[in-house]
Amino acid sequence: MSNNNTKHPKVFLLTLAGNSQFSDNVLDFVGDYGQACHSLFVEWVSGNHPIQIRFNSDSEAIYTPLPGTNLLIGPDELTITKLEFSNSGSGSGTVILQLLCGLVASDLG
Repeated sequence: MSNNNTKHPKVFLLTLAGNSQFSDNVLDFVGDYGQACHSLFVEWVSGNHPIQIRFNSDSEAIYTPLPGTNLLIGPDELTITKLEFSNSGSGSGTVILQLLCGLVASDLG
């Protein structure tokens, strides 16, 4: 018998080009992997320009981390179906992020 709550780690290395929009930088966990993300660690690898992170395509759920900071969302604190990143600030250069996501198999239909 399979465990319907099996967690699957997934690592992403994202390069956010300067002047890129949310639609240019999308991680669609449900659409691409059939699973939502239940834990998330975002490590700021390089770049010193402000970015924005939009959660679940919600215009009222946009987080603006300070350059060089990391973000941690613990297990089951938030169900993340999609992440979008904007690096569109004035004079923005490239920003590189590394993400560790915990996908849970019970989200499969």
